[in-house]
Amino acid sequence: MNKETNEYDYILNNFDLKNKRILDVGCGNYINTLKFLAKRPKLLVGIDNKQPNAKLKTKKCLFIRSNCEKIPYKKNKFDIVTCIRVFPYVNIDKTIKEIARVTKNNGIILISCHGIGYYFSEIFKAHKLKSILCILNGLVYHIFNLKFKKVDSFQFKYKIVKILNKYDIETKKETIFKKYGIFKVLFMLYCKVNK
Repeated sequence: MNKETNEYDYILNNFDLKNKRILDVGCGNYINTLKFLAKRPKLLVGIDNKQPNAKLKTKKCLFIRSNCEKIPYKKNKFDIVTCIRVFPYVNIDKTIKEIARVTKNNGIILISCHGIGYYFSEIFKAHKLKSILCILNGLVYHIFNLKFKKVDSFQFKYKIVKILNKYDIETKKETIFKKYGIFKVLFMLYCKVNK
């Protein structure tokens, strides 16, 4: 298991970001995305359908409001695309298809997800009902391929890898950040685009 608990810190410590074009899909409040600036990328773009603030616009750094199922960039634009804990809130297939489209050949895609262990661990905290609903939603999603939009769901690596392969994205490595018993709480997939 990895020592870092934040995926952004893991990326900073393990990937060369200098002079790269980076897209952070689902950047949220963009605080973690800004950490990438320390590595001097050529371009840093964060997209989110709710949060980003257009006031942070420069030649090298831009945050925009956009749906990750329709990324407003030409194909083959980015060297590195990150997608941190976004899949419970989007159509995974459409999002991966768009990520593949905007990532250059041999580009890197980094995807992190909560595993079922995250929601098991939350049952014993204050979020019992929400965690139970998330587990049920995840089971419905993985068995019947249906997902309720307003409820989170956990992810299994095999399902994500199957969709990645559909768009010629090869999974190179899995990093597990935390486990709850035998279950993954948080994991990241390091992938390469082979167009």
